[in-house]
Order: sequence, then C-alpha cells, then structure tokens
Amino acid sequence: MFWLSLFACTQSPKVQKDTGNLPTCTTIMERAVNPSTLSDIETLIANTRILVPELDGVSLRVETIESDSTFLAAQVDLSTISNPPLEREYLIQINPQIFEQQITGPSIVAILMHEFKHVLDYTEMDTNALVEFGLWYAGGDVSEYEHATDEFALERGCATGLIDFREWLYEFVSEEVRREKEENYYTPDEIRAWIEAN
Repeated sequence: MFWLSLFACTQSPKVQKDTGNLPTCTTIMERAVNPSTLSDIETLIANTRILVPELDGVSLRVETIESDSTFLAAQVDLSTISNPPLEREYLIQINPQIFEQQITGPSIVAILMHEFKHVLDYTEMDTNALVEFGLWYAGGDVSEYEHATDEFALERGCATGLIDFREWLYEFVSEEVRREKEENYYTPDEIRAWIEAN
C-alpha cells in the first residue's frame, strides 16, 4: 500500500544536520511565553524552529483555522502544491481558541515540534505523492503515523510539553474527540512510559 512505503521513507529526514550545538527543547520551553496573540505564536515558531535545522530554507506561514477538534496543524498552501517540495509554502494553522483556553508556551513548543515533522514529511513528497497521502490520511487509520510523528517531538526532548498539551486538550474537547485523540496520539501516560523506557 502506498502510505506504508511513504511512512517508511519519512522516518528520518532527508537532510541530516549536526544538532549537537543546538539549544534543547527544555531550554526553549523554559523560555516560552504563554501566547495571547498570533504574534506570540510567530515568536514561538521562530524559537522552536531552531531545533529543526532540517527546515532551513522551508517557507512557513501562520494562518488561523476554526475547528472544535484541531488546534494546531501543518498543511501545504494548496496554491503552491504543484511546486517542487522545497519551493512550496507550508502553513502552521492556529485555532484562536487556544488563546481563550489559555494554552501554555511549553505546550505550543512541543506540539510545534510535532507539526514541524509533518512539514518535513511533506517536503519528502512530490505533488502526486502528497495528494495520495492526503487521500489516505482523510480516510485511513492514522494512529501509527501520528504516533511516529509524536516520537519526533519526544526524541527532540519535548516530552513534558507534549504531556501538558494533551492534558490541556483533554480538558475541553468532547468525549468523542478525546477518545479519537487518545487512539491516534500518545496519551500523557504513554508519554511518561516512553520517558521511562528511553
């Protein structure tokens, strides 16, 4: 199946760079302010992006979305989808409800690392592959893929922020949405188990 081969090829970024001199996710989370505006989010994106040198040269833009279940997401600007992968524009989508619900800066840093992995995956795909991936994602079982994407953030040291994000999320989404999130992504307890194991 197409998505399985795609999933296999997206497990390690195409461009490997030395990350030895980078700040840690813990450092970025400790400095992260609790966001109240899109400008704050843009600052958090800029600070967190330092942890992902593989994104150097990739165009990222912030836009808002409305949703009862999605609060941060990464997408391709569809007007650029036919461009070569590194010449596309990618979107970090922000649901303004995060400001009303008082999300923390460390939570944003951690979930941004998750979303940056999605962007890295998109830069691995030509237009046809990206369209096929989108069709699969819309109707397939995405839990294995999303767990692997969480692991990117965990391996970069963002575990505590990801716990905070999931606990924040579970507080106000519906039970149905919460069950879906628990199935598709690491839960706080699963993250704690991952920390113990790693």
